[in-house]
Amino acid sequence: MEKQQNLKLIIHAKRLTTKDITEVLKLLNTSDAAKNAGLKLMGNSTVQRWALNNWLTDDELYGIFDDQKLMGIIAIFGNDDDGELGYFIEPGYQNRHIMTRMLSKVLQRTDYQTLFAQTAIDNRASQQVLENNHFQKENVELTSVQYRWVND
Repeated sequence: MEKQQNLKLIIHAKRLTTKDITEVLKLLNTSDAAKNAGLKLMGNSTVQRWALNNWLTDDELYGIFDDQKLMGIIAIFGNDDDGELGYFIEPGYQNRHIMTRMLSKVLQRTDYQTLFAQTAIDNRASQQVLENNHFQKENVELTSVQYRWVND
């Protein structure tokens, strides 16, 4: 049954726009995966919409969709040529190599020359996503691991 369900997944990533604000806010405000990734929106709905609108216009945000359902986000927050990468995917979609594939597609599209990412020391799945996408381990600390990717 699991194999059949996997075959039915129509996963794709697309750059999010201001038209997606309502759906993104819903996911960020209800997803335990988003909270675990440190993406917790503060303030009232007006402030949240303002912040998300800035992210959508100033940074790179990609939605990961199962058909039309938003189930994950890849975000690149940057300045100049460098960016900081963050991502999450809903638990029901984890451990299926979806994030590895979607991040690969996003990396092919980005104009950033260098990306940095950080994971919890015990989040081996996230570390594997980064390593599978040619991120190099830069530093290991007590609670986190830092990675760097250079656009060739």
